[in-house]
Amino acid sequence: MVDEVGRTYEENAVLKSLGYAKQTGVYALADDSGLEVDALGGGPGVYSARFGGESLSDHDRIQRLLAELSEQPRTERGARFVCCMALAGWQLTEEAEAPQLLTSSKQNAKGPSLHRREERNGFGFDPVFVPNGYIATFCRAT
Repeated sequence: MVDEVGRTYEENAVLKSLGYAKQTGVYALADDSGLEVDALGGGPGVYSARFGGESLSDHDRIQRLLAELSEQPRTERGARFVCCMALAGWQLTEEAEAPQLLTSSKQNAKGPSLHRREERNGFGFDPVFVPNGYIATFCRAT
C-alpha cells in the first residue's frame, strides 16, 4: 500500500507508481483522480476519495455532494473529472537500484454534475458525472 499524501493528482500518481514499482520489482502504472465542482471552489478535487471523512461510503459521499449542491442552479454546477496517470520503472541503460518516473499525463473531462444519482454501478463520483457531449454517466456500460 502507498499512502496518498500528495497535494495534487500528479504527486499522488507518482508516489503510487514509484512505490508499487519498488514493492514489486516491475514497471507500475498508477493513477489519481477526482471530481472538481465549480460551485465548490474546485472541491472535492484531490480529496474526492476522502470527501466528508474517510469512514463514508461512496454512496454517502455522493449524498453529501448532492446536498451541498442542492441550492445551486444547474448553470453553477460545472465540473471536471480529472485523472493523472504515472508510469515508473527502470531505464534499460541504467544500473538503478530504485525505479524512476518514466512519464506522467494529466487529462480532464468537463461536464455538469447532476442533481441526482443516475446510476447504481461505478464508484466514487462516477454515478453523478456526465461528460459534455454524452448522455450517460462514466459508470454506464456501453
